[in-house]
Amino acid sequence: MESLLTTTGRPEVKLQVPSLSPSSSSWSWDHEEDRRRQEKWQEEQERLLQAQYQKDQERLESEWQRAQQDAKRESCRKSGVMLTGLLSLFQPAQHLLDLRLE
Repeated sequence: MESLLTTTGRPEVKLQVPSLSPSSSSWSWDHEEDRRRQEKWQEEQERLLQAQYQKDQERLESEWQRAQQDAKRESCRKSGVMLTGLLSLFQPAQHLLDLRLE
């Protein structure tokens, strides 16, 4: 690093930057390796996405099955309440029939 005085009296700093010409560098970009890395990353992302999709499908299937069972139970419960209500309506009539048979 050099320090020189300018005409204004302020120091001017000059840095010497080494040249990075292709001939002086042993490193080069491997396009094929980069393509393979990108393909591998994309395949992993697709695998993760597919796994998440499968997990979501299983969760939705489970929720759907549970909703079907709940609806069936509710339907049976309502049918049972209605049947009980109907039976209670006919019980007095059955009692009258029993009286007539005696």
